Parts: sequence; C-alpha cells; structure tokens
Amino acid sequence: MVSKRTYFVVVAALVLLFALSACGTATPTEDPALKITSIAATVQAEITQTALAMPTATPTLTPTVTATLSPVTPTQQAPFSTATKSLFPATGDNAKFDQDITIPDGSIIKPGASFNKTWSLINTGTTTWTTDYQLVYMYGPLATVMSVKITKNVAPGEAIQVTVPFVAPTQNGSYVSWWQMYSATGYFFGDQVSVVFNVGNETATPTSGTAVPTTTGTPATPTATATP
Repeated sequence: MVSKRTYFVVVAALVLLFALSACGTATPTEDPALKITSIAATVQAEITQTALAMPTATPTLTPTVTATLSPVTPTQQAPFSTATKSLFPATGDNAKFDQDITIPDGSIIKPGASFNKTWSLINTGTTTWTTDYQLVYMYGPLATVMSVKITKNVAPGEAIQVTVPFVAPTQNGSYVSWWQMYSATGYFFGDQVSVVFNVGNETATPTSGTAVPTTTGTPATPTATATP
C-alpha cells in the first residue's frame, strides 16, 4: 500500500512543477486552481488503483484438533497365585506349600479376635534356608507384623512351620492375606501362601496349635458269633 508520506511528496512535486510552469508562458484562460484540483484527483486515482492491485493476504486457518477420549476399563488386581515359582531360579532358592496347620480355608473368626495362622513349607531348592530367611506379607489384610523370620536352618527337602499372628477385621466379610518366602539376599521365591477366613459371630475352627494327623485305614470287619 502507498504510504501517506509518498502521497504528499508526489502532490508537493506536482504543485511545485505547476508553479514553475506558471512563471513561464501560461495560457491566460486556464484557471490555476482547477489545474491543481485535476492533478490531485489524478494522483489520488493512481494511488487508489495501485492499492486495489496489491494482493490481499488471506489468513490461514489452522484446523482445530479435537481429542477423543476412549473409556478406560480398570484392571482389577487378582490375588497372587499359590503356584508361583522362584523369581530368581539362579539363586537355588525355592519353596513349596505343604499344608495349613491352623485356620483352614473358610474358617470363621469373630470380629476383632486375635488368631495365629501356621503354614508348613518345604524347602524344594538347592540352598539351605538360614534364620535370615523370612516369610513376608504380600497382599490383602495386614497381620500384626509385616514379616516373620524362620526359627532354624532348613536344608533342601526339609519342612518348617511358620506362624504369623493376626487380628481379624471388625467388619464382617471374607478376607484373604497372601505371604511369600524372602531370601537372605533380598529375593522373593517359591509358592505364595494364604490365609482365607470369614469374619462373623459363629464359632471359629481351631485358631492355634498343631493339627493332629489323621490316620487312614481299612475298618475292621465284625466277626459273627454263633448261638448254640
């Protein structure tokens, strides 16, 4: 676009040229005022025509990106499998769940009652467990402790009973607490064991002590006695 400064310079130049021309031989019948008006109109028309001929910048519209939010399905954490093997088999540590000594699965515990859960575990690895090995809390309702160290060395193939003290929740319901062996070098290994119990007001199954082994056999056949 032609600036105002350029416009006034052109007009001033034309006026000066006209004035100099007027000092020479001029036609006496021509009106100077009309001549100036004509020149100004011509300059204005040229400026307008030049401005119209210049390209007009067209704004570029950037498309708006609309984010689409997809619904996320929450993943529910499942209990740990009781068949999990050693996370670090190169250490030689491994453990297998043997049996529940106390609190069989489904036992009913009174709200807020204290009880001891005892598991029997077998050392199925190639290393000897020392008293620096422990059973550690993994998931579910907490016990009164977070871990329990074993009380003796356990050689490969031997079993040991490990007891964890619990206090039942005060709300009725079903609960599962998961635990796993933890090595002296800082690795979890072997089967994960659990205590599965219900909180209610009915009489619970034995909560402590050692289970009495059951002897399985064939019942004796009664002998008939003849009457004389």
